[in-house]
Amino acid sequence: MKYTVDVIKEGYSYVEGNSMKANGTCTLIRGGGINIVVDTLSAWDRDFLVDALGKRSLNSADVNFVVCTHGHSDHVGNLNLFQAATHIVGKCISKHDSYQLDAFEKDEAFCIAEDLYVVPTPGHTLTDVTVFVSTQDFGTVAITGDLFEKAEDLQDPSLWKETAGSENPMLQAKKSSNGVAGFRSHCSWAWSHVPGNRRNEAQALGPSWMTFSICLITWLLKNEAFSTHLAIVQNVASNLGPTVEVLIFSQAPNLEIAEARTVMPQQSSEYKLCFLC
Repeated sequence: MKYTVDVIKEGYSYVEGNSMKANGTCTLIRGGGINIVVDTLSAWDRDFLVDALGKRSLNSADVNFVVCTHGHSDHVGNLNLFQAATHIVGKCISKHDSYQLDAFEKDEAFCIAEDLYVVPTPGHTLTDVTVFVSTQDFGTVAITGDLFEKAEDLQDPSLWKETAGSENPMLQAKKSSNGVAGFRSHCSWAWSHVPGNRRNEAQALGPSWMTFSICLITWLLKNEAFSTHLAIVQNVASNLGPTVEVLIFSQAPNLEIAEARTVMPQQSSEYKLCFLC
């Protein structure tokens, strides 16, 4: 089964005076008669979210599952809109007053449908989860909730450790003892609706995509737990041009893939990486 992934609203994060301005990214997954909203923004985004769904010919009653990657207010603010849906909030699965007792038992992946999994990825909070989905255009996509604080945290770890806050920095930076990845996972910053079109705005990308790709892969291979979570792109749409494919899949059970590799086209001077977080 192949799904479409639509970023309804891009998240953001920046410091302003003595406060931090931030909001999560909201994503819509559609396919096989299933509609899934991942992260519901803040309570102040209610009207925006209702309107955004309407523009996509949906209303809240059409949504079958809502996944909140963790329980922070910019991710769970509009859960009450989706009263017909099953709610997955971190590692808690419920509908109405019924709660699934064996949800994520032994930190195993929870299968929503074919090629659509929710995987425990503790770090930013101890109950963080990531949605893995097979898409029509971008291969396997991991919707990670709070992966980066912003792109620059590749260069400055304090952005995810201190500014964003971490319940367990050690767990974010290392693989947990049970073999399921536990690593940095704060990101209310999304790249864009169109992969690659904001590359010039991201200082961490460096002088070229080639340089960034090599540095990123080198760094990932030295930080296995983080690389397990980054996981994003396979088979990027051909109209985006020559592509570096970064395949770094979770080691959680049922996903069957645990590897990190790159595929670099031989005759090209331009390289693109695509991330959705």
